[in-house]
Amino acid sequence: MGPLKQSLILMTQNGRYFQDEVELHASGKIVKTIVQTTSDPLEACKYDNRKGADEKALEYGFTLIALNTYLEEV
Repeated sequence: MGPLKQSLILMTQNGRYFQDEVELHASGKIVKTIVQTTSDPLEACKYDNRKGADEKALEYGFTLIALNTYLEEV
């Protein structure tokens, strides 16, 4: 049996899914970060490792969700 793999996404507090971050720059500095979301979980940003997904979930207070779980063939 191969290793267990997951495709993870993040759900916001209002039930939408994290898609991307957009940074606004002025005078060479980031002045604002805007979070893009989607209502479609298939369009959400997908994470292959739990560490990266956990960090982003903690940063924004999002919930981590497993979109797909499968066995990888070796």
